[in-house]
Amino acid sequence: MRKILFISYYYPPCNLTASNRVFSWAKFLAKNNFEITVLTRHWPAKIESFNDIYQHEKLGELHTINEGIKVIRVDEYNSIFKKIKQNKFVKFVGISKVISLVDIFFS
Repeated sequence: MRKILFISYYYPPCNLTASNRVFSWAKFLAKNNFEITVLTRHWPAKIESFNDIYQHEKLGELHTINEGIKVIRVDEYNSIFKKIKQNKFVKFVGISKVISLVDIFFS
């Protein structure tokens, strides 16, 4: 049996398109005799708006096995740039894009 590791920021219970894509790949491959492990962040609540993506909850590490898929959920990396983006004063799209680019280059 071959082993596959998916590393994905988005995975259910997050209900964004990216999470469903990875889940469907993992489910399909698990049904076809692959041993699937998914490493993802812990989602503390149901994602109903864009701001819910930035909610953080201390967890440690959580392992679950469902439908033949082993899921390892870890705490999200909290960078200073995510904290700035959560700030109520940062509502301009241009500033948000600059912060995202800086985060990519320096993290």
